[in-house]
Amino acid sequence: MFNTRNTGFTLAELLIALAILAEIATFTIPKIISSQQNGQNNAKTKEAFATVASAYQLYGNSNVISSNTSITAITSYINYVKVDTSSTIDGSPNDTASYSCASRTCLRLHSGAIVAFGTIGSFGGTNATNMQWFLIDPDGAYGANASSIWGVLYYNGRVTSWGTMAPNSQDGAGTYNPGNYDPSWFSW
Repeated sequence: MFNTRNTGFTLAELLIALAILAEIATFTIPKIISSQQNGQNNAKTKEAFATVASAYQLYGNSNVISSNTSITAITSYINYVKVDTSSTIDGSPNDTASYSCASRTCLRLHSGAIVAFGTIGSFGGTNATNMQWFLIDPDGAYGANASSIWGVLYYNGRVTSWGTMAPNSQDGAGTYNPGNYDPSWFSW
């Protein structure tokens, strides 16, 4: 007879290893999913910023832009899926309000994001820091995974977020400074 020795893992050792792997998965899987969602929201927001900047440039190619030009003037130059009049979208992280598309111009983009424009407002001047507001909700739904982000369209065509806007920027109603209004998932 040969002297054989059983090699391998016992059931208890396998169960302990599985418990450790399950504990690791409990902490890492939500972070991976959150990171993926944040990346999608960031990409959709940047695409919406580029869409607004491009529409403004196209509008300027065919029209004279003045201090009284409204941001809604560029909507016909935006490539969108539909005008949304029934959705409600989130406010920015420090803005607890929700915004109804029934009272503003909301365009649903191909990515699913909604770009919302107010119905009033103008640049209020022709300086590089004169601007108009718009709102982007990357998931296009209220109370879902992402808050909206305020976008700023400057008279010179530059587009940025409220958190990275130029100090003392102004629209037709007042003067504004950068604030902590950008969602944590957003970065340039």
